[in-house]
Amino acid sequence: LRRKPDVENGVLYHAYSSINENNSKKQVQKAFSLSANNVSSSSPSSDQGHSSPKKKRKRRVSSWYHHVAGQIPAVMLICILNLMFSIPFGVSYFPIGWRVDDNASVSNGGDSSGNDDEVNGVFPIPGKEALGIRMFLFSAMMGQIVFTFASKFKNPASCQMIENVPFCHSLAYIVIAEQGYGLEALSTLFFLFGLSSVLVGA
Repeated sequence: LRRKPDVENGVLYHAYSSINENNSKKQVQKAFSLSANNVSSSSPSSDQGHSSPKKKRKRRVSSWYHHVAGQIPAVMLICILNLMFSIPFGVSYFPIGWRVDDNASVSNGGDSSGNDDEVNGVFPIPGKEALGIRMFLFSAMMGQIVFTFASKFKNPASCQMIENVPFCHSLAYIVIAEQGYGLEALSTLFFLFGLSSVLVGA
């Protein structure tokens, strides 16, 4: 009766050891399979690590090209609008009575009129309308540069206000009443208009 438990214990020990050996073999197989998977997965990741800077550069360049291409229609539209607006605004910058006369001298453009509301004299330089158009385009260009680099708007568009035309007329009436129609009056008008633009943002 004492040997049976021993035999039974021996059989049980042998069965338990065989189970442990099978489990250890399975664990070793799993470890080898995991290590093989890690090795196989590490090789393409290293390749991706080497090729990722090139891909990032290509993505940046392509995104930059797409951004520039997307802005071209807006830029063209704003340029066309400014060119269209510059013609009526530039022609009407100076009073109508301050007319252009090719036969008049440059230094003496005429005499000053007594009334501030009535302007009837010779513009001191040729190309009065072209000068107004250039003033409008220069103002729009300066505003666009400031909006592009100093504002937080994504797509800013600059255009001169129509209120500048009657404001310039008022300044012209004052200057003509004091200095006449010559070059001195035109230079004073430019100085006053530029100073007001700096102070009030014309």
